[in-house]
Amino acid sequence: MLAVPLFAATCLTATGLALNFFVDDYYLLMVLEGQHAPATKTELFTFGTGSAEEMVPFIAKGPHPWWTLPEFKMRFFRPLTSASLWLDQYLFGRNAAGWHIHSLLWYLLIIVAWGLLARRVLPERTAALAVLLFAVSASHWMPAVWLANVNALVATVGPLFGVWAHLKWREDHWKPGLPLSLLGYVTGLLGGEGWLGVLAYTGAYELFGRKDSFAKRTLCVAPATALAVGYVIAYKLYGYGVFGSGIYADPMSEPFEYIRMITERVLALVGGVLLSVQLDPWVLFPYTRGAIIAAGIASVFLFAWLLKKAWKGIEESERQAIRWMIPAGLLSLLPVAATVPMNRLLLATTLAGSALVAILLRHWWQTRVPGKRTAYGTACGVLAGIHLVFSPLMWPAYSTTTTILNNWMIENSLSACMNDENIEEKHVFVLSVDNPLMCMYPPLIRNAFGMERPKSWHALSTSPTDHVLTRIDDRRFVLEAVGGSLTDGEFMEIVRSGRFQFDEGQKIPLEGSTITVLNVVDGKPRKMEVTLDAAAESGAYVFLESAGGRLRLCTLPPVGESVTIPYVPTRLAEMIAPSLPDAMQEILLARRQPIPSPIPRSGG
Repeated sequence: MLAVPLFAATCLTATGLALNFFVDDYYLLMVLEGQHAPATKTELFTFGTGSAEEMVPFIAKGPHPWWTLPEFKMRFFRPLTSASLWLDQYLFGRNAAGWHIHSLLWYLLIIVAWGLLARRVLPERTAALAVLLFAVSASHWMPAVWLANVNALVATVGPLFGVWAHLKWREDHWKPGLPLSLLGYVTGLLGGEGWLGVLAYTGAYELFGRKDSFAKRTLCVAPATALAVGYVIAYKLYGYGVFGSGIYADPMSEPFEYIRMITERVLALVGGVLLSVQLDPWVLFPYTRGAIIAAGIASVFLFAWLLKKAWKGIEESERQAIRWMIPAGLLSLLPVAATVPMNRLLLATTLAGSALVAILLRHWWQTRVPGKRTAYGTACGVLAGIHLVFSPLMWPAYSTTTTILNNWMIENSLSACMNDENIEEKHVFVLSVDNPLMCMYPPLIRNAFGMERPKSWHALSTSPTDHVLTRIDDRRFVLEAVGGSLTDGEFMEIVRSGRFQFDEGQKIPLEGSTITVLNVVDGKPRKMEVTLDAAAESGAYVFLESAGGRLRLCTLPPVGESVTIPYVPTRLAEMIAPSLPDAMQEILLARRQPIPSPIPRSGG
């Protein structure tokens, strides 16, 4: 039963072995190597402490952007995950392949645990299919391959074994089941908040899957409930959670904001589980949100219709599993709905999703009439294609595209534009960044590859619009976003919610300079003045422009003059080229149009 899913999972996860480190991985690596950051080796997943006094130095030096809310907090309790990554760094150093293999082992353990649980609650063939569907789900690519997301795996393994132990205790009167289930939950809570999503299965089983008296069911679930309540209280008392972010809504400290966001987010996530809807465009392309939500609503109606058609023909054990696993899956969405919908959040929910899809597909296959087409059969056939063909194919597709993107980031970050002599003593300004990934990560990537980091790093704007730069004198220049604000976009709201508005005249001190907000529209800065501590030509500063995804050196215009910096989005050819042999690069880039450069270039 487990051999095929484990083999499939190993092959699919192996497609990501070439990825190396990626985005937040560079931050974690920097912390593990003992460099100064908001996080520590024992609390790796701290990106903001919530203390203005502690955060201001990181904003002043970068790579935290200048618009970061000083009281910004993003601090997660994940000591077991931190220990797991510390072990990776100790054993493998900067050889990311070893880290990836370790993540694969966590993923395989989850499949084993789900196999044990599925075999207990479903008929053997249905359980085998459910485990296979879970193992190849494209939603699991990021937790299984992206090292910074390994917390999702660590937080799931123990609790999933815990749910199995709880059911064995309740159904077989296995006495070790209760303490072992609690032990599993504890290991999960040490891995990350994702354990609460798995714990939902224990609660739903007692609420909807048992026929005992309410008092007995309450008593049996009380230890797990007490553990969850104690965890949530301690989590808040010890200062963990999120504050000030526009993409996270902490249910405890921002309950109304959480309630406002939860409906549309849950609908989107349901579509990701049932129909493998790609949710990641939610952040990058906000105009897709309506379609994503509509797909989620459509998936609910589709599966309700399919269940109604199949209900009389499915086995009683499958019906019983459906009665409690569907509520469990929905409850498991509540913790992850605190942030924007992403497929990587669906690890716990796809347990119920894979069981439901397996039940429907098994019924369809057993009752189909060869040569006879029905709407029910067509829908199930499409469903099989989505989950057994399309979903596995997305693993190598994700691995390939992300590796290409990562190679592009590395090549761009290590390029000659910052190979200035004594760069570690200089302040770098990126006047406008056309790709948000180049906002914070270049200095972290340089660190991971053993190169010197700038003394400070500041991207002044990542807004997808033209900018006008005006030189005031030898130490001052003004930057204005033409078609919006300097902080437009969901990516910008990671470190500052739009609810925390800027004021005209507000000053943000940085290392080697000061930013003054000159004009504000709807609470967002549209125009800023940058005052340098020394003359721009003193040699203390490096100015970069970014167009078409490329960073290159430039010089400011003469005093009294203005230039327009056109927005040139990153081109696919520019990203793919670094991953190809030289001859293929020449062919790919042969017909590219020159990138406009309104600012005088200084080489590089």
